[in-house]
Amino acid sequence: MKYVFCAIGILAGTAHAADLPTSSQLTLPYSEFRHLLEKSMTPPEKQLPVSQATLSTHLRLEVKDQEAVGSIHLKVLNMTSEAGLVPLIGDSVTVMKVDPPDTVLVRKDGYYQALAAPSKTAHVTLQIGCFGRRENQGTIFQFLLAPSAILSLSLANLPEGQKVEIPGAQWNSESGAYHLSGQKSLNLLISEILEDRPAREVVTMPAVISEATAMMRLVSDGTFLNSTSWAIRHNKAMVWSVSPGPETQLVSASVDGRPVAPVLGADGQFEFQLPENSTPTRVDLTYTGKTSAFGPVRGDLSVSLPSTDLLIERTDWQLLLPSGYAPVAVEGNTDFLPGELSNEIRLRKELSRNEAPTVRIYYQKPETNKNQ
Repeated sequence: MKYVFCAIGILAGTAHAADLPTSSQLTLPYSEFRHLLEKSMTPPEKQLPVSQATLSTHLRLEVKDQEAVGSIHLKVLNMTSEAGLVPLIGDSVTVMKVDPPDTVLVRKDGYYQALAAPSKTAHVTLQIGCFGRRENQGTIFQFLLAPSAILSLSLANLPEGQKVEIPGAQWNSESGAYHLSGQKSLNLLISEILEDRPAREVVTMPAVISEATAMMRLVSDGTFLNSTSWAIRHNKAMVWSVSPGPETQLVSASVDGRPVAPVLGADGQFEFQLPENSTPTRVDLTYTGKTSAFGPVRGDLSVSLPSTDLLIERTDWQLLLPSGYAPVAVEGNTDFLPGELSNEIRLRKELSRNEAPTVRIYYQKPETNKNQ
Protein backbone atom coordinates (compact mmCIF):
# COMPACT_ATOMS: atom_id res chain seq x y z
CA MET A 1 0.00 0.00 0.00
CA LYS A 2 1.29 3.39 -0.89
CA TYR A 3 0.58 6.70 0.74
CA VAL A 4 0.82 10.12 -0.69
CA PHE A 5 1.81 12.84 1.77
CA CYS A 6 3.22 16.29 1.76
CA ALA A 7 7.03 16.19 1.79
CA ILE A 8 7.43 19.53 3.50
CA GLY A 9 7.94 19.08 7.28
CA ILE A 10 7.81 15.26 7.33
CA LEU A 11 10.98 14.67 5.35
CA ALA A 12 12.83 17.67 6.71
CA GLY A 13 16.48 17.53 5.87
CA THR A 14 16.05 15.42 2.70
CA ALA A 15 14.94 18.40 0.64
CA HIS A 16 14.52 22.09 1.09
CA ALA A 17 11.11 23.73 0.87
CA ALA A 18 12.51 26.29 -1.53
CA ASP A 19 13.50 23.49 -3.95
CA LEU A 20 9.96 22.13 -4.47
CA PRO A 21 6.78 23.74 -5.77
CA THR A 22 4.04 24.10 -3.18
CA SER A 23 1.78 21.73 -5.17
CA SER A 24 4.40 18.93 -5.32
CA GLN A 25 3.61 15.45 -3.98
CA LEU A 26 5.84 12.49 -3.12
CA THR A 27 4.92 8.80 -3.13
CA LEU A 28 6.92 6.31 -0.93
CA PRO A 29 6.47 2.73 0.27
CA TYR A 30 5.18 2.62 3.85
CA SER A 31 8.23 0.73 5.16
CA GLU A 32 10.59 3.43 3.90
CA PHE A 33 8.34 6.16 5.25
CA ARG A 34 8.30 4.50 8.68
CA HIS A 35 12.09 4.18 8.71
CA LEU A 36 12.52 7.85 7.96
CA LEU A 37 9.98 8.77 10.59
CA GLU A 38 11.68 6.69 13.33
CA LYS A 39 15.06 8.10 12.40
CA SER A 40 13.80 11.65 12.70
CA MET A 41 12.42 10.86 16.19
CA THR A 42 15.71 9.31 17.54
CA PRO A 43 17.21 11.64 20.25
CA PRO A 44 20.74 12.99 19.52
CA GLU A 45 23.72 11.24 21.10
CA LYS A 46 24.64 12.75 24.47
CA GLN A 47 27.98 14.55 24.71
CA LEU A 48 30.27 13.43 27.57
CA PRO A 49 31.80 16.17 29.77
CA VAL A 50 35.31 14.82 29.03
CA SER A 51 36.57 12.64 26.22
CA GLN A 52 39.80 11.28 27.75
CA ALA A 53 41.07 10.99 31.32
CA THR A 54 44.13 9.86 33.29
CA LEU A 55 42.79 7.66 36.08
CA SER A 56 46.04 7.12 38.01
CA THR A 57 49.72 8.07 37.82
CA HIS A 58 52.54 6.34 39.72
CA LEU A 59 56.03 7.82 39.41
CA ARG A 60 59.11 5.94 40.67
CA LEU A 61 62.49 7.69 40.66
CA GLU A 62 66.07 7.21 41.76
CA VAL A 63 68.02 10.45 42.21
CA LYS A 64 71.81 10.70 41.94
CA ASP A 65 73.46 14.12 41.96
CA GLN A 66 71.61 16.16 39.32
CA GLU A 67 70.06 13.23 37.42
CA ALA A 68 66.82 11.35 38.07
CA VAL A 69 65.89 8.09 36.32
CA GLY A 70 62.91 5.81 36.77
CA SER A 71 59.48 4.99 35.42
CA ILE A 72 55.98 6.40 35.26
CA HIS A 73 52.96 4.08 35.08
CA LEU A 74 49.64 5.56 33.94
CA LYS A 75 46.11 4.22 33.64
CA VAL A 76 44.26 6.14 30.93
CA LEU A 77 40.74 6.01 29.54
CA ASN A 78 39.39 7.02 26.15
CA MET A 79 35.62 7.53 26.50
CA THR A 80 34.85 8.34 22.88
CA SER A 81 33.85 6.01 20.06
CA GLU A 82 36.99 6.95 18.16
CA ALA A 83 40.70 6.56 18.88
CA GLY A 84 42.18 9.64 20.60
CA LEU A 85 45.36 11.05 22.15
CA VAL A 86 45.73 11.05 25.96
CA PRO A 87 48.46 13.25 27.60
CA LEU A 88 50.94 11.32 29.79
CA ILE A 89 53.86 13.55 30.92
CA GLY A 90 55.59 16.75 29.84
CA ASP A 91 58.13 16.40 27.05
CA SER A 92 60.99 17.94 29.08
CA VAL A 93 61.95 14.40 30.18
CA THR A 94 63.70 11.81 28.03
CA VAL A 95 61.70 8.65 27.25
CA MET A 96 63.94 5.60 26.96
CA LYS A 97 61.36 2.80 26.71
CA VAL A 98 57.59 2.37 26.23
CA ASP A 99 55.46 -0.52 27.43
CA PRO A 100 53.43 -1.97 25.74
CA PRO A 101 55.95 -1.74 22.89
CA ASP A 102 53.24 -1.19 20.26
CA THR A 103 51.98 1.95 22.01
CA VAL A 104 51.78 4.88 19.61
CA LEU A 105 53.58 7.74 21.39
CA VAL A 106 53.66 11.28 19.98
CA ARG A 107 54.84 14.69 21.22
CA LYS A 108 52.11 17.32 21.08
CA ASP A 109 51.29 20.52 22.99
CA GLY A 110 54.25 20.08 25.37
CA TYR A 111 53.33 16.50 26.34
CA TYR A 112 54.11 12.94 25.38
CA GLN A 113 50.68 11.60 24.34
CA ALA A 114 49.54 8.03 23.75
CA LEU A 115 47.00 6.98 21.12
CA ALA A 116 44.20 5.25 23.05
CA ALA A 117 41.68 2.83 21.50
CA PRO A 118 38.01 3.92 21.53
CA SER A 119 35.99 3.28 24.71
CA LYS A 120 38.82 1.41 26.43
CA THR A 121 41.11 1.66 29.44
CA ALA A 122 44.83 1.31 28.76
CA HIS A 123 47.95 0.93 30.94
CA VAL A 124 51.11 2.69 29.73
CA THR A 125 54.57 2.61 31.34
CA LEU A 126 57.41 4.91 30.31
CA GLN A 127 61.06 4.56 31.32
CA ILE A 128 62.25 8.16 31.76
CA GLY A 129 65.24 10.27 32.77
CA CYS A 130 65.77 13.95 33.40
CA PHE A 131 68.28 16.46 34.79
CA GLY A 132 67.60 18.80 37.68
CA ARG A 133 68.46 22.44 38.14
CA ARG A 134 71.02 23.32 40.81
CA GLU A 135 69.87 25.91 43.32
CA ASN A 136 71.55 27.29 46.44
CA GLN A 137 69.59 24.96 48.69
CA GLY A 138 69.83 21.84 46.50
CA THR A 139 68.64 20.36 43.19
CA ILE A 140 65.13 20.90 41.78
CA PHE A 141 63.44 18.41 39.42
CA GLN A 142 60.27 19.58 37.64
CA PHE A 143 57.70 17.33 35.95
CA LEU A 144 54.65 18.42 33.92
CA LEU A 145 51.88 15.88 34.44
CA ALA A 146 48.38 15.30 33.12
CA PRO A 147 45.72 15.90 35.81
CA SER A 148 45.11 12.63 37.61
CA ALA A 149 42.75 11.65 40.42
CA ILE A 150 45.47 9.43 41.93
CA LEU A 151 49.09 10.58 41.81
CA SER A 152 51.99 9.12 43.80
CA LEU A 153 55.80 9.41 43.83
CA SER A 154 58.22 6.82 45.21
CA LEU A 155 61.94 7.52 45.69
CA ALA A 156 64.59 4.80 45.81
CA ASN A 157 68.12 4.81 47.24
CA LEU A 158 68.05 8.36 48.56
CA PRO A 159 71.58 9.12 49.88
CA GLU A 160 72.06 9.66 53.59
CA GLY A 161 72.07 13.25 54.69
CA GLN A 162 69.58 14.25 51.98
CA LYS A 163 66.05 15.51 52.52
CA VAL A 164 63.03 15.68 50.19
CA GLU A 165 60.62 18.56 49.74
CA ILE A 166 57.53 18.30 47.48
CA PRO A 167 55.04 21.17 47.69
CA GLY A 168 51.47 19.90 48.09
CA ALA A 169 52.48 16.28 48.82
CA GLN A 170 51.65 14.06 51.79
CA TRP A 171 53.90 11.23 52.93
CA ASN A 172 52.26 7.85 53.49
CA SER A 173 54.37 5.51 55.62
CA GLU A 174 52.33 2.44 54.63
CA SER A 175 52.79 2.87 50.89
CA GLY A 176 56.22 4.46 51.26
CA ALA A 177 55.28 7.13 48.75
CA TYR A 178 54.35 10.76 48.47
CA HIS A 179 50.74 11.34 47.40
CA LEU A 180 49.40 14.32 45.48
CA SER A 181 46.06 15.06 43.85
CA GLY A 182 44.83 17.29 41.05
CA GLN A 183 48.22 18.85 40.28
CA LYS A 184 49.52 19.54 36.77
CA SER A 185 53.13 19.90 37.92
CA LEU A 186 55.38 18.16 40.41
CA ASN A 187 58.37 19.98 41.91
CA LEU A 188 60.90 17.78 43.68
CA LEU A 189 63.67 19.42 45.76
CA ILE A 190 66.59 17.29 47.00
CA SER A 191 68.88 19.10 49.45
CA GLU A 192 71.37 18.36 52.21
CA ILE A 193 70.31 18.19 55.83
CA LEU A 194 72.15 21.02 57.55
CA GLU A 195 73.17 20.51 61.15
CA ASP A 196 72.13 23.16 63.61
CA ARG A 197 75.25 25.08 64.47
CA PRO A 198 75.57 27.88 67.00
CA ALA A 199 75.77 31.30 65.44
CA ARG A 200 79.26 32.70 65.26
CA GLU A 201 80.15 36.27 65.80
CA VAL A 202 81.40 37.91 62.63
CA VAL A 203 84.64 39.72 63.33
CA THR A 204 85.27 42.66 61.02
CA MET A 205 88.21 45.01 60.74
CA PRO A 206 87.98 47.82 63.31
CA ALA A 207 89.12 50.33 60.73
CA VAL A 208 90.38 50.71 57.16
CA ILE A 209 92.78 53.25 55.69
CA SER A 210 91.22 54.43 52.44
CA GLU A 211 94.33 56.27 51.27
CA ALA A 212 97.87 57.12 52.38
CA THR A 213 100.16 59.74 50.82
CA ALA A 214 103.85 60.16 51.56
CA MET A 215 106.55 62.62 50.50
CA MET A 216 110.15 61.67 51.30
CA ARG A 217 113.17 63.86 50.63
CA LEU A 218 116.73 62.50 50.78
CA VAL A 219 120.07 64.31 51.04
CA SER A 220 123.49 63.09 49.97
CA ASP A 221 124.58 61.76 53.39
CA GLY A 222 121.53 59.45 53.47
CA THR A 223 119.40 61.49 55.84
CA PHE A 224 115.73 61.65 54.87
CA LEU A 225 112.65 63.56 55.96
CA ASN A 226 109.34 61.82 55.46
CA SER A 227 105.80 63.16 55.83
CA THR A 228 102.92 60.67 55.61
CA SER A 229 99.19 61.29 55.85
CA TRP A 230 96.51 58.61 56.41
CA ALA A 231 92.71 58.82 55.99
CA ILE A 232 91.27 56.26 58.46
CA ARG A 233 87.64 55.10 58.39
CA HIS A 234 86.38 53.92 61.79
CA ASN A 235 83.05 53.99 63.64
CA LYS A 236 84.19 54.25 67.23
CA ALA A 237 87.08 55.57 69.30
CA MET A 238 90.20 53.44 69.01
CA VAL A 239 93.95 53.33 69.53
CA TRP A 240 95.93 53.12 66.29
CA SER A 241 99.63 52.28 66.08
CA VAL A 242 102.10 52.77 63.24
CA SER A 243 105.77 51.73 62.93
CA PRO A 244 108.00 54.30 61.16
CA GLY A 245 111.02 52.00 61.34
CA PRO A 246 114.17 51.80 63.48
CA GLU A 247 116.37 54.79 64.30
CA THR A 248 113.77 57.40 63.37
CA GLN A 249 112.94 60.57 65.25
CA LEU A 250 109.53 62.24 65.44
CA VAL A 251 109.29 65.77 64.10
CA SER A 252 105.51 66.44 64.32
CA ALA A 253 102.16 64.66 64.50
CA SER A 254 98.54 65.73 64.26
CA VAL A 255 95.02 64.23 64.25
CA ASP A 256 92.49 66.09 62.10
CA GLY A 257 94.83 69.07 62.03
CA ARG A 258 95.29 69.24 65.82
CA PRO A 259 98.86 68.67 67.09
CA VAL A 260 99.22 65.59 69.28
CA ALA A 261 101.97 63.74 71.09
CA PRO A 262 101.70 60.03 70.26
CA VAL A 263 102.69 57.44 72.82
CA LEU A 264 105.90 55.56 72.04
CA GLY A 265 105.26 51.82 72.30
CA ALA A 266 107.66 49.09 73.43
CA ASP A 267 108.48 48.12 69.82
CA GLY A 268 109.15 51.66 68.67
CA GLN A 269 105.58 52.15 67.47
CA PHE A 270 103.73 55.44 67.65
CA GLU A 271 100.27 55.04 69.21
CA PHE A 272 97.49 57.53 68.39
CA GLN A 273 94.19 57.94 70.23
CA LEU A 274 91.51 58.36 67.56
CA PRO A 275 88.15 59.86 68.62
CA GLU A 276 84.75 58.56 67.49
CA ASN A 277 84.18 60.05 64.07
CA SER A 278 81.51 59.72 61.38
CA THR A 279 83.99 60.85 58.70
CA PRO A 280 87.52 59.56 58.02
CA THR A 281 90.09 60.72 60.58
CA ARG A 282 93.18 62.35 59.10
CA VAL A 283 96.48 61.50 60.82
CA ASP A 284 99.69 63.29 59.76
CA LEU A 285 103.16 62.18 60.82
CA THR A 286 106.54 63.70 60.02
CA TYR A 287 109.78 62.07 61.10
CA THR A 288 113.43 61.86 60.11
CA GLY A 289 115.81 58.96 59.71
CA LYS A 290 118.91 57.84 57.87
CA THR A 291 119.86 55.32 55.20
CA SER A 292 123.05 54.73 53.20
CA ALA A 293 124.96 57.76 51.98
CA PHE A 294 124.98 58.52 48.26
CA GLY A 295 128.04 57.57 46.25
CA PRO A 296 129.88 60.29 44.32
CA VAL A 297 129.01 58.76 40.93
CA ARG A 298 126.51 55.92 41.25
CA GLY A 299 125.16 53.44 43.75
CA ASP A 300 122.02 52.07 45.35
CA LEU A 301 120.09 52.34 48.61
CA SER A 302 116.81 51.16 50.20
CA VAL A 303 114.08 53.14 51.97
CA SER A 304 110.68 52.24 53.42
CA LEU A 305 107.47 53.86 54.58
CA PRO A 306 105.76 53.18 57.94
CA SER A 307 103.77 49.94 58.39
CA THR A 308 100.48 49.35 60.19
CA ASP A 309 98.18 46.44 60.97
CA LEU A 310 95.24 48.16 59.27
CA LEU A 311 94.37 47.47 55.65
CA ILE A 312 95.55 50.30 53.38
CA GLU A 313 93.61 50.44 50.14
CA ARG A 314 96.17 52.62 48.32
CA THR A 315 99.48 54.32 49.08
CA ASP A 316 100.96 57.05 46.87
CA TRP A 317 104.63 57.82 47.52
CA GLN A 318 106.69 60.70 46.13
CA LEU A 319 110.45 60.36 46.63
CA LEU A 320 113.03 63.10 45.84
CA LEU A 321 116.74 62.30 45.41
CA PRO A 322 119.47 64.86 46.12
CA SER A 323 119.98 67.43 43.41
CA GLY A 324 122.26 66.14 40.66
CA TYR A 325 121.28 62.47 41.12
CA ALA A 326 118.88 60.63 38.83
CA PRO A 327 117.26 57.20 39.29
CA VAL A 328 118.43 54.51 36.87
CA ALA A 329 116.18 51.65 38.11
CA VAL A 330 113.94 50.83 41.03
CA GLU A 331 112.72 47.55 42.50
CA GLY A 332 110.54 46.62 45.45
CA ASN A 333 106.96 45.82 46.41
CA THR A 334 105.49 48.95 44.79
CA ASP A 335 104.52 50.02 41.27
CA PHE A 336 106.70 52.61 39.55
CA LEU A 337 105.08 55.72 38.05
CA PRO A 338 106.97 58.29 35.95
CA GLY A 339 107.86 61.54 37.74
CA GLU A 340 107.94 65.09 36.45
CA LEU A 341 111.47 65.91 37.72
CA SER A 342 114.74 64.17 36.84
CA ASN A 343 115.44 63.38 40.51
CA GLU A 344 111.84 62.40 41.35
CA ILE A 345 110.40 58.92 41.80
CA ARG A 346 106.65 58.26 42.10
CA LEU A 347 105.49 54.96 43.54
CA ARG A 348 102.13 53.34 44.31
CA LYS A 349 101.11 50.30 46.37
CA GLU A 350 97.61 48.79 46.32
CA LEU A 351 96.11 46.86 49.24
CA SER A 352 98.72 46.37 51.93
CA ARG A 353 98.57 45.29 55.56
CA ASN A 354 101.42 44.73 57.99
CA GLU A 355 103.71 45.39 55.02
CA ALA A 356 105.77 48.53 54.66
CA PRO A 357 106.09 49.89 51.11
CA THR A 358 109.79 49.40 50.32
CA VAL A 359 111.94 50.34 47.34
CA ARG A 360 115.57 49.85 46.31
CA ILE A 361 116.87 52.71 44.17
CA TYR A 362 119.75 52.50 41.68
CA TYR A 363 121.06 56.01 40.91
CA GLN A 364 123.85 57.91 39.19
CA LYS A 365 125.05 61.43 38.42
CA PRO A 366 124.40 62.01 34.72
CA GLU A 367 126.78 65.02 34.47
CA THR A 368 129.63 62.90 35.85
CA ASN A 369 129.14 60.30 33.10
CA LYS A 370 129.37 62.99 30.42
CA ASN A 371 132.76 64.13 31.67
CA GLN A 372 134.21 60.63 31.66
